[in-house]
Amino acid sequence: MEKIKNIQLTMTERQASTIMDALDIYSRLGLGQIDKLEHTLRFKFGKHKVEYDADKIEKLLKEVKDTLFPELRSNYYCSHGIFSPETPEDSKISWDLIQVLRYPIAWHKNPNGGSTVDFGVPHKSSLIEELANVRINVE
Repeated sequence: MEKIKNIQLTMTERQASTIMDALDIYSRLGLGQIDKLEHTLRFKFGKHKVEYDADKIEKLLKEVKDTLFPELRSNYYCSHGIFSPETPEDSKISWDLIQVLRYPIAWHKNPNGGSTVDFGVPHKSSLIEELANVRINVE
């Protein structure tokens, strides 16, 4: 069987946004940013207005972080950086994919540019994968 050289995927803007949200959580989990999970669950999926004990959630997430990242135990909000050698390659690839998706979308929506990170030129953090190529097609 031949090795796959590349895969092309066509998606809507909403699908791209959903993929970026998923990649964001995935990349942050690899960095040790376990605290971001609660924030995402509350703001992305919290429309069901479920009441919960925020202190209990923070305690549970801290236990998860302490177990998976004992080297970061000193501070709940401490994490590895995206360019850190401790950061898993899959987290770096996820971060790179977010960058290459958001950059052309931001420039398409606002050709004059802006001051958010969305307009920043993507920088490769993966040591093994090149940056993906994204092209915007309009009707």
